[in-house]
Amino acid sequence: MDLENLGQLPISEDKRAGEDVRYEPEYEAVQQEIDKLSSPTATTPPDWEKVAKLSELILKEKSKDLIITTYLGIALFHLQGIQGLFIGTKILRDILYNFWDELYPPKKRMKGRKNALNWWKEEIEKHLKGEQEYKVEQNEKKALLKDLEDIDKFIADKLPDGPSFLNLKENLEAIITAPSESSIPSASSPSNPPPSSPPPDFSQKPSPEPASAPEPAASEENSQALMEQGFSLLNKASLIMAKENPYWPELFRLNRIVSWLNIEDKPMAEQGKTLLPPPDLTIINALKNLYQNQDWPALLETAEAYVPQFLFWLDLSRYSKEALENLGQNLAAKAIEQEVKWFLNKLPGIEQLCFSDNTPFADTNTQKWLKTLNKPVSSSLPLSDITNHDELFKKIDTIFTSIKENIKSKGLQETLLKLQKEISLTQSKREKIFWYIKLVNLFLEQNQNKLYFPYVYKILNFIAKYKLDEWEPELAVQGLVACLKVLQTGKDNHQDMLESIYDKLSLLNPAIVLNFL
Repeated sequence: MDLENLGQLPISEDKRAGEDVRYEPEYEAVQQEIDKLSSPTATTPPDWEKVAKLSELILKEKSKDLIITTYLGIALFHLQGIQGLFIGTKILRDILYNFWDELYPPKKRMKGRKNALNWWKEEIEKHLKGEQEYKVEQNEKKALLKDLEDIDKFIADKLPDGPSFLNLKENLEAIITAPSESSIPSASSPSNPPPSSPPPDFSQKPSPEPASAPEPAASEENSQALMEQGFSLLNKASLIMAKENPYWPELFRLNRIVSWLNIEDKPMAEQGKTLLPPPDLTIINALKNLYQNQDWPALLETAEAYVPQFLFWLDLSRYSKEALENLGQNLAAKAIEQEVKWFLNKLPGIEQLCFSDNTPFADTNTQKWLKTLNKPVSSSLPLSDITNHDELFKKIDTIFTSIKENIKSKGLQETLLKLQKEISLTQSKREKIFWYIKLVNLFLEQNQNKLYFPYVYKILNFIAKYKLDEWEPELAVQGLVACLKVLQTGKDNHQDMLESIYDKLSLLNPAIVLNFL
């Protein structure tokens, strides 16, 4: 298959666009190289030969992926100059027109498509030499401008809030020149081929140009774009600082702030195992070897390069922190510790989870390090010191049973006062829901229908607010069952709420629902 046909021919007859390969080794290898463009600690540019080779392989044999298409286009521009831009633009145009409906990222991730197109356009504009003319044949120039015009029309139709390519087209039209008709020699006369324009000089990362004031946001939809613009400026500034001081503490802060800021929740997990693919074994072994060989500069660079890719892999931060300490850069090491503490505070319990193959987010050595940090104060669903579901329930059950035994001798009122005191001493919201479940069951036993409904609402709100059905389904089932028992007493009319609980339980544990039908 010719390179220029990548955007025309399907992967297979059954699956024209192939499969989603975001977590395949080839994709991750390409992404690792591209990440060097924005990594504050990267000391070498991307390996564009590698990017081009792997991207071509993916588009030819595995997946029609728009992000990979843009990476290939920029790699070809780096390697072949203006001729590479011709090829990359044609591939992009063909991919859009031939595979838009099946393309990866899928339509539900339209923002990913828009970001890829924006990135491709900005990378080209960044490296065009405005002072230099690119001399090409007239038909080549026309083909490039036509492809850009087609892309612009297509995006305007399919992605109304997507980027415009008209300015890029106009810029290229101005700096690309073709021989005039009169200067083109006849077929019979000998001629020397016109010199091809050299590729742009990418050996040095471009110095950031003075930033113009951003346009005011017209709506909330622009807020994400403005934030990304801010991150881009921060990265450019950090690249300048990295040349002056590669151990500047703020470099390591920025790498984590930019990587972690948009994470709002822990990944879904069942018994601690998430669906996230693990880092490749070669990466794990490479880091271990660098650590054992005490190659601290290489360990630091490698670990920092993977932070934006493996967001929850806390071992990377430990490697970087220890490398910095061994290099005598204690302030930078402290900067990493502070950002990791913030991350743990934002996602309490994240260090207990693992990748899909049971590779832990934090290995034994990392767990020891994390315990030396200040214990995070939860901003979401805090975990108690007992993280095991069964152990925590047994602990509360033991306390509850002991207090409950006083009902006959001291009465319900005094017993409830003791229970309320116990609950007030509980800092973990996770423990509190256990207590609420116990209280609801107690009120049912004691026929205190005036008391249990406030706790039913608390339990249901808690499950919804913290998405307990996703993060801890066993606990969600216990809470829903307690609420269902109350609603089935029939003393109040809450049919809508009853149906909602049935629906939730049916998804979590349909066998339990049968007991209530």
